[in-house]
Amino acid sequence: MPSRATLLLGQFPDSHGVRRNGVEVPDRPWGIARVLAAHGVHTGIFGKTHFGPLRRDYRPGLVP
Repeated sequence: MPSRATLLLGQFPDSHGVRRNGVEVPDRPWGIARVLAAHGVHTGIFGKTHFGPLRRDYRPGLVP
């Protein structure tokens, strides 16, 4: 999870806070998917992600 969070957020684990498995990826700072969405690019995720607990407030297609 620290490596995946680093790729998505463009920061080191000390900056984004995901230093071990089981830690939820933070909503802020914005990651590459939100930056791309702000410029009209649709992104998705599939496969082995393991980004943390399932967020009950997740709604596909919504970018906060």
